[in-house]
Amino acid sequence: MSGSQTRYSRQIALPQVGLEGQEKLSTSRVAIIGLGALGGPVATYLARAGVGQLILFDGDRVDESNLHRQALYSENQISFPKAHAADATLHSINSLLQVQAYDDFFRGTEDQLRELSTAHLILDCTDRFSSRFLVHDSCRELGLDLISASIAGFSGQLHYFQFSKSAPGCLRCMYPDGLDDGCTGSCAQDGILGALAGIFGSLQGLTALEILLGMKGPLPSTTYQWNFADFSSSKFTITPRTGCSCGTPSFLGTELEQQHVAEKPGHGRKVRAPMPLPATWKVIDLRDPHQIQPGDELLFPQGTPVSWDHFDLETRDFDPEIDYFLICEGGVRSLEGAKRLRDRGFSRVWDLEGGVSVLRQKIRGGRG
Repeated sequence: MSGSQTRYSRQIALPQVGLEGQEKLSTSRVAIIGLGALGGPVATYLARAGVGQLILFDGDRVDESNLHRQALYSENQISFPKAHAADATLHSINSLLQVQAYDDFFRGTEDQLRELSTAHLILDCTDRFSSRFLVHDSCRELGLDLISASIAGFSGQLHYFQFSKSAPGCLRCMYPDGLDDGCTGSCAQDGILGALAGIFGSLQGLTALEILLGMKGPLPSTTYQWNFADFSSSKFTITPRTGCSCGTPSFLGTELEQQHVAEKPGHGRKVRAPMPLPATWKVIDLRDPHQIQPGDELLFPQGTPVSWDHFDLETRDFDPEIDYFLICEGGVRSLEGAKRLRDRGFSRVWDLEGGVSVLRQKIRGGRG
C-alpha cells in the first residue's frame, strides 16, 4: 500500500474504506482535465486521500487573477505552467503520489486519448463548453466514467456519467449540437467566489473517492444543482434522446441502424454495425500510419487515407450526394469528422462508433 497506515488512519477507520478500500485507492489512476478553480481542490483531496496516480492536463499558466479561487497555487508560482506548478504542489502534499503532468490543453489527440484510456475515472474540471463536450464525447466513446462540474456566481452543477456500463442519458441527449463558448458568460464576466469553487471541487473529489471505493455514489446520468445564494438544491435525471447511442455498448453489433443523429436537416445518420459495407460507400480512414495494424486491410479494403490535420482541405471537393463512412482508431476523430461534414451540408455521413480498435477486439474475441 502506498503510504503508511498512520497517514490514512482516519479514513481507514471508516467502514466504507478500511484497509481494503485504502488499497483500492492506492492502485487507482485518475485523470483530471483542467487545473483551475475546480481541478485544484479535486487534485488536492485525491492526493491527500492516497489515490496512487494522477494524470493532469492543463495548458494554461498561473495568473494573479487566478489566486483568489485557485487554491492549488501561490504567488511565487505566477507565470508557471499550471500542470508543472500543480505537480510540484501535489508532491509536497504526498511524496508517494505518482503524477503525469501534461502542459497542454486536452484536444482529443490520439496520444491524449491513449493516455486517458489508462485511467479508472475521468474528472472534467474545464470551464468552456467546447472543452466539456470534447471530454464528454471522448469518455463516451472510450467507455470511461466521467464526473463533471461547472460553477457560476453562487451556484453550480455536478454530473456523473457511467459510460463504462453504457448508462443511458448524456449531454448529447440534452444538447445534440453542443453549446457555444460564452453563451452563459464566464467567471471574468459574471464574477465568482473562490469558496464556491472549493465546494464543487471538493464535491467532485468526494464523488470520485466514493466511486473508486465501490460505494453507491451519485445516480448516473443525473444532474445535481445547488444555489448557495439561498442554499436551495435540486436534481434531475437526463432523459435519453431517441437516436442517441449513449445507452448502447461501445462495440459493433450485427444490424444496420438508421437513426437520425439530430432532427436538423442535413445531419445524417450514425451507424454502429455496417458489416459488410455497401459497395457504394466511400470509406475515409482518419488514422495515422502507425496505427494501422496487420490484417486491418481485411476490415476496410477500400479505405481512402485522409490526414486529420488537413481534414477540411482534403475533403473540400467531396461529392455530398454519395455515402461516406468515417473510421479512426478510437472513434473520436471519426465522430468529429462526421459532424464537420454534416455542418457543411452532407446528409449521408456515417461513422464507426468506438473505432477500429473496438472492431479488432470483437473479431479477436476481446472485450467490447
